[in-house]
Amino acid sequence: MFTQVHEWDGMTPREETLAALQALIDSGKVRYVGVSDYAAWQRMKALWIAERARLPSFVSQQIYRPLQERSVEYGLVPLAVDQGLGMLVWNPLSGGWLSGKYRRDRTAPEGSRQLTGWDVPPVCDEERLYDTVDLLAAVAERHGVSAAHVALAWPLTRPTVSSVLIGARTDEQLAGNLEAADLVLSADELARLEQVSRRTCCIRTGIGR
Repeated sequence: MFTQVHEWDGMTPREETLAALQALIDSGKVRYVGVSDYAAWQRMKALWIAERARLPSFVSQQIYRPLQERSVEYGLVPLAVDQGLGMLVWNPLSGGWLSGKYRRDRTAPEGSRQLTGWDVPPVCDEERLYDTVDLLAAVAERHGVSAAHVALAWPLTRPTVSSVLIGARTDEQLAGNLEAADLVLSADELARLEQVSRRTCCIRTGIGR
């Protein structure tokens, strides 16, 4: 049994929130607690308070970490590695962008969300996105699977990732998503995916570009 705290509540003392989680554990309703939608400093502060006050400590963090969005690697991922937090990756296909159906030279299938003005998640670097999708498709072809399989398999190769949260709409999508857990990517494929999707960072401002 597991529960997560979502969103930082600046009006409620951390001790009160953690004490409420302790009550859930004491009543047998949950065994472990995690966190989502906290900044790195907020998560670190909560961990410090939990240790100081002998209250439940987060064992995991739910984060947005698809292949094409790597900004969490500048804060949340190092925190997870240092503090031993498991990571639950949500939206690993980035709103369908990494499924392979959106290509630079191809019209998206009728009814696709991105054709209806859907802009979540936003695309900050369209060229890098399409370069990433092109490579996903190339790797997928080599394995005889879909680009989505490769995009789902990639997070499972990252340090401290415990699971990937999927959101299939059909039985066929669900079966395909589950098969991705068995896909083994080579060191060369992982290196190429790393190179094409890696964000560069401006040292002067610290802002990814």
